[in-house]
Amino acid sequence: MEAPKIPSFIKTRYRFKRFDFHPRYYDEEKEKLKLRKKIIENDLKGSDEVSSKDGIERHARMRMSMEDTWRSRRSSESRKSNFRIAIIVAILVAILLVIKQKLGI
Repeated sequence: MEAPKIPSFIKTRYRFKRFDFHPRYYDEEKEKLKLRKKIIENDLKGSDEVSSKDGIERHARMRMSMEDTWRSRRSSESRKSNFRIAIIVAILVAILLVIKQKLGI
């Protein structure tokens, strides 16, 4: 025996909309390289033209220099942190060895 059918004006199956996101490809390194080439070309030409793009390029140049500074600072800080951790581990191992020798284990 089958279950009674519900009238067709009441939907029993829900069909949810699915989220479908197709991201655009953005290559940050390619953009930085393109900007650096443009800056070098302008420096070689010796053009002193002031335009609206010049402000954008200046802003991008400042951003790149700040990112380079942050990256180098972050790497030096991580090296210092790793060195401190290595020293702490070495001290703890030495303490454990001394305790082991004192207890005769």
